[in-house]
Amino acid sequence: MAPFNVTGLADAGSVLLFVAIGFAFGYILESSGFGDSRKLTGQFYFTDLAVLKVMFTAVVVAMVGIVWASTAGLLNFDDLWVNHTYVIPGMVGGAIMGVGFVVGGYCPGTSLVSMATLKKDGAVFVLGALLGMFVFGESVEGIIPFMDQTDLGRMTVGDALGVSPGVVAALATALALALFVGADWVKRKLHGTGPEPAPRIGRFTLPAVGAGALSAVVVPLLFISPPSYLDKWEKMTDKHALISDRKVQIDPAELLETMNDDSLRVELLDLRPEPAFNRFHIQEAQRANLEGLAQARQRLTTLPLNTVVVLVDQEEKLSTEGFKLLTAMGVRNVYVLEGGVDHWLHVFEAKPMKPGDGPALGDRWEVSRPDLHHMPHREFEKKIKLATKAKRSGGCG
Repeated sequence: MAPFNVTGLADAGSVLLFVAIGFAFGYILESSGFGDSRKLTGQFYFTDLAVLKVMFTAVVVAMVGIVWASTAGLLNFDDLWVNHTYVIPGMVGGAIMGVGFVVGGYCPGTSLVSMATLKKDGAVFVLGALLGMFVFGESVEGIIPFMDQTDLGRMTVGDALGVSPGVVAALATALALALFVGADWVKRKLHGTGPEPAPRIGRFTLPAVGAGALSAVVVPLLFISPPSYLDKWEKMTDKHALISDRKVQIDPAELLETMNDDSLRVELLDLRPEPAFNRFHIQEAQRANLEGLAQARQRLTTLPLNTVVVLVDQEEKLSTEGFKLLTAMGVRNVYVLEGGVDHWLHVFEAKPMKPGDGPALGDRWEVSRPDLHHMPHREFEKKIKLATKAKRSGGCG
């Protein structure tokens, strides 16, 4: 799930790595007893709660690790792929999978482990899953309208509650600990049996020591604010030279040429105040501001791969700050109009516009979109180079 690129290992190396990870994962599942359907379904009858405890432990450890890595600047939290939230389809799909889990006794990953150890029920479950995939694949066109209902986009628990990822991690940890204790209490009440005596470290049980250590790691997250995008930019030292060496400041003539290139899509964002924008702006420009850029991250990071994002200011100050922000947000192909609107007007032989000059004609000025074919040739250094980034996604084991 993390945005780590292992494709540099080449095809053979990547295959070997994935096989090794899969083998290790399957071995751990089988050695833990998770290849037995009776152990898996035991959680629904409160006879064996190992699955509940293992899964919640994995969720909490991964969540806390991700938040700390993001806080330390080792991982960009926004680069983690999060499936879109579809409320109604998600509820229906969750109910179907839940019933299948109870009836069949497996989830997809554990069924493959069971089949690999020659268990007949595991093999039957896998065959049933393959049949379900085939039926779904043949009928998916008819249910797409239902699948697309109530799309909330990339939404996390923190987004929904309006709290930081650290607070979510702390709440999830508290919930997990409460469930562990509560599940054992229910098991004892229903079946008269509780967990086996836990190993001790001195005066304390091993689970108590683990809970204390986890709390010591989690509690600080309640008081640590996640790094801002500009904090992330400060850590991206390899990108700073792009600004100082003027690698991303494009000449007005290059922008005009790009706007006339049918193979490219230009996203022109004008960061000037509204009065200046209304008086004059380059054709197809959208008015924006730094605060709005941060809120538009989801849209800007999912633009088509042939999109060039160009930031425009009266000069370059706001555009440079916008470049830092968008780069830290993970937006591709971001450039700054060299010299801003003032330089655009100078290059295309129009009078500079001072505050209050001229009527508010927006993009109806002739110089808003000069005719490329009637412009005198201008030499400039081409700087726009499209960079693509493959989307890395996670899945369910």
